[in-house]
Order: sequence, then structure tokens, then C-alpha cells
Amino acid sequence: MQKDNMKKFKLTTVSQACLLAISVSAMPLLAAEEAQTAEKNNKEDAVEVITVTGVRGSIQQSMNDKRFSSEIMDGISAEDIGQLPDENIAEALQRVTGIQMTRDADGEGSTVQIRGISNNNVEINGQTSSGTGSDRSVNFQDLPSELFSGIEVLKASTADRIEGSLGGTINLKTRRPLGIQKDGVLSVTAKAKHSELAEETSPDFSVFGAKNWRDTALGDFGFLATVARKESHKRTEAFGGGDWDDAPGNWYRVDQSAGAKSPFKNTNYDTHRLDTAPIDVNKDGVIDANDNYYMVGGFRSYVKNTEVTRDSLNATLQWQPNDEMNFFIDTTITDGEQIDSGTQFNTAFTNAMPTMGFAQNFSSLGTSADGIQRHLYDAGTISGANIRMGGAPSEKELFSESEKFTIGGDIQITDDLNVSAEYSTSEGSSYTKQAQLNMGYDYDQNNQFNGNDWAGVTSFDLRGTDLGTYTSYDSPYGNGPLNEIMDPTSLEQSKLSYFQMQRNADDTEQDDESFKIDVTLDLDGDFFTGIKVGVRKAERSFGKISYINKSQKSTNSATDIDGNVVNTAVHIQSLSVDPAANGDDLFADSGMTQTEVAQQLQDDCFSTEGVKLDNFSGNVPQSWATTECGSDYYTDLFNLAPMRAIGANGIPMFETVGARFDVTEKTSAAYIRTDFYTEIFSGMTLFGNVGGRYIETETISSGYKDVGGTVDWATIRGEYDDFLPSLNLNIGLNEKMVLRFAAAKVMSRPGLAAISPSLKLTYQDDLEDGFVGTGQSGNPDLDPVRATNFDLSFEWYYSDSSMFSAALFYKDIESTIARQLPEDRTTIWIEKPNGDQEKWSVNSLENAEGTTLEGVELGLTHTFDSLPGLLSYTGVSANYTYTDEPSKIKDDEGDSIGRKGLSQDSANLVAFYDDKSLSVRLAYNWRSEYIKRQTVLLGWNAIPALPEYEDARGQLDLTVNYSFNKHLKLNFSAINLNDSVSERYLKYEDMNNYLSESGRRYNLGLVYRF
Repeated sequence: MQKDNMKKFKLTTVSQACLLAISVSAMPLLAAEEAQTAEKNNKEDAVEVITVTGVRGSIQQSMNDKRFSSEIMDGISAEDIGQLPDENIAEALQRVTGIQMTRDADGEGSTVQIRGISNNNVEINGQTSSGTGSDRSVNFQDLPSELFSGIEVLKASTADRIEGSLGGTINLKTRRPLGIQKDGVLSVTAKAKHSELAEETSPDFSVFGAKNWRDTALGDFGFLATVARKESHKRTEAFGGGDWDDAPGNWYRVDQSAGAKSPFKNTNYDTHRLDTAPIDVNKDGVIDANDNYYMVGGFRSYVKNTEVTRDSLNATLQWQPNDEMNFFIDTTITDGEQIDSGTQFNTAFTNAMPTMGFAQNFSSLGTSADGIQRHLYDAGTISGANIRMGGAPSEKELFSESEKFTIGGDIQITDDLNVSAEYSTSEGSSYTKQAQLNMGYDYDQNNQFNGNDWAGVTSFDLRGTDLGTYTSYDSPYGNGPLNEIMDPTSLEQSKLSYFQMQRNADDTEQDDESFKIDVTLDLDGDFFTGIKVGVRKAERSFGKISYINKSQKSTNSATDIDGNVVNTAVHIQSLSVDPAANGDDLFADSGMTQTEVAQQLQDDCFSTEGVKLDNFSGNVPQSWATTECGSDYYTDLFNLAPMRAIGANGIPMFETVGARFDVTEKTSAAYIRTDFYTEIFSGMTLFGNVGGRYIETETISSGYKDVGGTVDWATIRGEYDDFLPSLNLNIGLNEKMVLRFAAAKVMSRPGLAAISPSLKLTYQDDLEDGFVGTGQSGNPDLDPVRATNFDLSFEWYYSDSSMFSAALFYKDIESTIARQLPEDRTTIWIEKPNGDQEKWSVNSLENAEGTTLEGVELGLTHTFDSLPGLLSYTGVSANYTYTDEPSKIKDDEGDSIGRKGLSQDSANLVAFYDDKSLSVRLAYNWRSEYIKRQTVLLGWNAIPALPEYEDARGQLDLTVNYSFNKHLKLNFSAINLNDSVSERYLKYEDMNNYLSESGRRYNLGLVYRF
């Protein structure tokens, strides 16, 4: 339980200073500064109706927002209606000082970090956006950029801002209809997007319309709506391990004391058995831990194709009965479908070791912090291989939908008193189904895959190439000769059989509800200019159910809740891939012989795929056969029970035991904020705000929890409270220079899945000690991450469209959330619906030791207004961010593991031209290496683990806009012009774990405004 966390907070120096300022602000000796308050209000009103066009206009508007802010912030303004500087919101944000972007494997931006921190709030018009997952992050690919008029990146906390962010808050702003100067606007955008690697072109279409009715008998009315459909075809070609969060690494750490493994420990391998004598790797004459080494886990080529269709509707109705009242209703509806198809060809190794009688080569990786020498087995011949070929997955369909509704408004009760309120509710759901059909070599021809089938031999050389070179040999049963497999991808290989047919499904649901009320009082004082108080209550819930069904070694059946006998698995391993290699026995309940089933699978489900990987050196198969059929196809062909079928006992037949969870989080917050403004010297002003926010959090987590080694459904409640003071101090040194300081206590809650007691389990064959697989669990007792932030910033606006900025930031983070080290995992037993007990190895999340994070930001924007001719329309923008964090988290070799997603260095360089008709922007973004995953197991159910790094990457993008007239505009963009790639490695740069190409993308669009 988290009740232990409800200890009284101790006031720090920052807290005491902020509370003192708050108490002083409530004293009656407050004087007026009516001119400054009026100027502020007028400025906010003016910003609302500014029409921004072009690259230059967008930059100037963003500078204006930053310059007149009372906090440290950056902004992005749309270059036109429905047109942010980049189509993808994350890719637009990456160009902001202090922001680093994480790309998916397909190269498209998905999430961002602010000053190295991923724990950040994403808001839409000041309301928290919960995203589509359970980890609080928002995938910006799910948000159509056409909906937003601008973005605020708020790097310093204020008391009235919703809590939950360590690095900052990203506020996405939509338009209000009455803020548009014209009474009617209609804009239509049509776009074609081409993916070079996928060789596909997809359409985009959006319509923006707004209509205002002013000075009616009931006041002013406004309505706007944006309707959009986005389609995309993406392709990723990759080499190495998997790309999902829990994928094991593509490397093993070989402990020579373990000896030979199946099948090479038996007498069938007298000639090509494993070396039983340990190898003196470091040649010091002693066999010990310093002679253990890393060996590649396989040579895996992988392709993923993705088709996405997203429909969205955003509508706003606004009503201003008079100058003192303003009300609005917002609604956003999204509907999406994503179809993934993946395929792999993998020469995989399990329990593999060097083959007797062949030359082997090892290179040194250095000595790790635990004093042990580390080595890489980079060339030789190894035994223990097999082939895995086919869908990964064959097809995955994801359907999602969401609805969000917000109603709010404000009333100016007196000239000095304003009351505003908002109520927001949203719900979302997703439905997933997927299937995959894989093939492999049944070396012993017994219609079952087991340890004896890891019998192939492979010679390889990793030196001097990215992918390595390798040759596969057939299994040398019976002391026969070592024969090269001339075409390992051929479907006519006599030993090629179906290894597994697997179906999966997931269902998620989430709900959000919040209400807030804010009261703002303008003060007539010589120092304090306003006070703002408010309360907010919110409730968020997330639930997930997962299903899995595998067909491998046998045909099984069961009775469903309606009394029907249905198959729950088929003996897929009894089928050879080549139809001619099968017999005439009936297969399961298909009504066909084995030969007929094998032929139908080839006719219906097979195609050819492959990779080019032109940017990487090495030899890999260029093409192979793959399977494409989806879950429904296999369900019908083999008379299988549907994935969500209920058994006769009332329990779902295929639900993943332990993975179900439901989490609810309730929060109550109250705050007070005081604004101040004064002139301290001639020409110098002091302004800012000070305040505090008090929050109570209650969590209700339900799921399967490990209790004394057994698992049962449990509901766990937790609660904690926080007081978060904040101070933002700004000094206007003169009309062009601003010095800013901020101090605040902040907190970030764990993700909802992280505090669930659920289990995420993965079955795996050939595990030792009786384990059927590995798992990861949440931890309902996790504390939030709390920190104290300090910021110092200097800004120099040396012309209307040029500026220089420099900032220092420091974060004292009390704890971090990390997964337990592999050796800390626990063993649990889970009872299946049929009563069988299964043994699992599981690790969980924990609050690890805290750390400090500090860094520097530098930014420059300059327009060459004084240059002659066309050069006067040019400009440049550049920024650099340095972030340092001495992590206290260690890997199992004793070396430090950095924060996930944090690059020490990142930079942007942008050159632009804008003459109001033609605008061109060339933008380069670069970030240094960073931790992609902190803990990657070296094999299924492996104890050893290493961190995975994403290597440094830079990308060049081009954007061109041309206005033919005031109605018609042409847009063009080229993304990843330099064809940059993604490269990941496991701790040591020589241990490539995942290499991928996503290619260039081109967008061409027309915008017509009526």
C-alpha cells in the first residue's frame, strides 16, 4: 500500500520563499498597476487575431510569444491555417531548443523529451491529453497537425498549470472561431505522400471551415470545424533483433563453465559436436570468467509494412453574449485503422557454441566496471543453428476510436474579477487482432520442434561489415560431411516445416473526466498585479485484456460456453511446407488432407518479400517466402475457436493469464498564484509569478498479483499528496533583453500500466529449470518521481525578427523508475484454466536511486534584412542543447546506464528564404547517442542483460511553399533527404543489435482558400 507515502512534507528553502511571497500577496497593502495590466490584456487579445503566413511570419510570431511570456517557454506558430512547419507534430517540436525527438523504426517522429526528460504533460488548450496508451506518453502520429494553430513548450512550472511533468508541458492550441478576423473562412487541402522505400503514394485530405455571426440579438456566435482523412504507407527494412519493448537482444553471453547444450551433448555429433574444452580467449593460460564472451544470436533480416488510415473531426462552437461573457463547446472525434504485415528470415542460434576443429577469432571489448575482461566472438564456425522464416506478424489489424468533449467559459464579473470553468470528458478504445505463420527446419524429421532441431552449423565473420557475412551448413547427423545449404530460403527444402501458427488479440479501454474552476482578480498595486486561485478534480482509468493462442505440437479441442466442440490448437508442426512432402492423412478438422492443406496455404497465404539494406555492408538473403494471411483466415481454415471465445467454465479460452488489469487514478488539486510587476530601475522592470499547488492522488489498481509465489486477482489502493511551490522571476533589462529565473518542485506519476499488478508473459521453448517463459509485472506500490527544478535564461531580441538566447537548467530528481536487474527476478506459479501449473520467471519495476540533471541551451535566430535584393528575404536559425546526468543505475556488469531517451548533445540548423510568395526552409536536426532500452535480456529467460543504445543520427528535411495568389498555395516537402538510418547496439558499438532503413518521404499538396 502507498499509505506509507503520506508523510508530512518538509518545507525546503524554495518552498518557504514561495509561501512567504504568497502570504505577502494577500496583505491589504497592494497598489495598482493598471497600465501594465491593460497592456497585457490588449497584447493577449491581439495575439488571438494575428494572421501568420510563411516561414518568416511563423518565426516572428513564435519569438513574440516567447518575448512577452512571464515564464521560460518556446513556441511554434502555424505558417498558415492547418499548416504547422512540419506535418508531424513531433518533427516540428524537435526543432525547438531543448527538445529531442524519438523516432519509430520507420523513421517518423513519435514522442519527444524536454531537456532529456520523457515525463512531460501534453495538453490541448490546457486540458491534459492522455494519449492512446497506458504509459502517459502521447504518440504525436495520432494527432493530426491540421487541427492546431500553434504549440507552446512551457519549460518552467506555474501553480495554475496541471501537475505531472518533470521536464515541461507541451500545450497544443486550436483556434477559436471568434478569434478569426473574417466572418467566413473555408480552406481545402489535398496532399499526396510518397514513401520511397514502400514505393507507395497515399492521399491526405482536410477541410477547415469557420463562420461567425456577430452583433446578433443574442451576441456573437462562431463555429469552426476541421475534417481530415490521413492515409499513409510506410516500410521499414531492418537487420538484427526485435523492435518491440520486451524483445530480447540479438546476442548471448557465453559462460564456458556451462558446458555443451542440447543437441550437441549427445553422441549423434561425434564429428561436428561443440568444443567441450573451454577456450582460453584472452590467452593468459587460465580459464576463468575473463574468458567468457559475447556471441551473436542470429542473422535476422526483417521487413515491416504499415498501412494507416485516420479520420478526425474537430468542431468548436463559441458564444459571446456580451463583452463580459464567453462560452465554448469543443469536440474531437477520431477513428483509425492500422494494418501491419511483417516478415523475417532468421538464421538463429540457441545454445550455440564454437564447432570443434574450426578456427575462431575473438576481440577485446575492454574491462567492465566489475573488473572482468569482456570479449567479442567475431569470426568462426558455430553449431546450434536453425532457420525461422515467415510472418512476424503475417498480419496485424488495429482499430481505434476516441471521443473528447469539453464545455467551458468565463465571466468577467467586474472589471477586476474573472471566473472561468471547464468540464471535459473523453473515452477511447482499441481492438487488435493478429496472426503469424512461421517455418523452420525439422532436422530430426519427427514432426516436432525441440532442442535437437537446433543442429545447423554456420560460419560467420563480423569484421569489417555492418551486417556480417555468413554461410549456412546442413545438420551433420551421423558424422556426415558438412554440406553448404545452397539456398536456405527455398520452400523445397526437405526439412522445412511449419513451426508455429499463432493468433493474438488485445482490447483496451480508457476514460478521462475532469472539472476545473479558476478565479482571477486583478489588483491595483505598485507590485502585485493579480491573484489567481482554482481547483481541479480529475479521474482517469485504463483497462487491458490480452489473448494468445499457439498451434505447434498437437491438435486440441474444447467445449465453448454454448456447448460446441471447437479446436483450440492444431498440430501445425506435422505439416511440411512443400506440399509434395506431405501425406494423405486428414489434417485436424479442415476436411482436407495434409497435402491439400499445405497446397492451400501456399496458394492463399504466400508471397515473396526481401530487403535491400543499401546503406549497410554484408551478405544477407535479398528475398524469401513469407506468409500474409490474418487471424480470421486461420480461424476458419482449422475450425478454431474465436480469439475471444468463452469456455464452458465461463472463462475466456485464450486470455493471457495474468495480463488483464484495470487502473483508476483520481486527483484533487487546489492552487494559488500571484502575479507581480514593478519598475526597479530606470528602464528595468521586474515581473513574474509565485504560487503553490496542492494535490491529492488516489489509485485503485486491479490485476493479477504475485502473493507468496502464487498468482491471484487483487485490488490494491494507494494514496499520496504533494505540495508544489513555484516561482518565476523575470527582469526586463531594457526593451530588448530579458533575464529569467524559475524554481519549482514538480512531480510525475508512474504510468497506469506501471502501477498495475498485471503480468506480461512470453512463452518460450527450450528453457532451463522448468520455466515455460519470462514475464514482467507492474508495481502498485511505486512512488511518483519528484524533483526540484531551477532554470536561468537570458534572451536578447536585437531586432524585430532576430534573437539570441541562452539558458541553464538543473533538476534534482529524488528517484527514478527502473526495471529490476535480471538477477532480482522472482519465480511464480500460475494455474491455467485446465488446472495445469506453469513456472514463470518475472521481474518488476521499482523506485531506484535519484540523480541530478543539468544542462545548457543556446539559440540564435537571425534574418538578413539589411542585405540587398533577394538576400534580404533569407535567414538562419540554430540551437544547441547539452544535457548531463550522472546516472546511478547500473547494468549487470557494474557500468552506469543513462536515462532512457536522453542524448547528451542535440542541435538544429535551419536556413530559410521567404518573400511572401515563395518560402523555402532547409532544416537539419542531429542528436547524439542515447539509451533506447535500459535492460535488454540476452536471450529468452536469460539472466544476463545489457542496455541498448540508439546511435547518433542527423536528418535533413526540405519544405517549399509557393502562393500563386491569395487563394491557391502549393506545398512540397522532402523528408530525410540524406537517407539517414537507425543503428542500435548493445552497450558496445561492435555489438550491432538493430539496423534499419526507412528511406525518403515526399509530400506534395495544394491548399485552396475560398
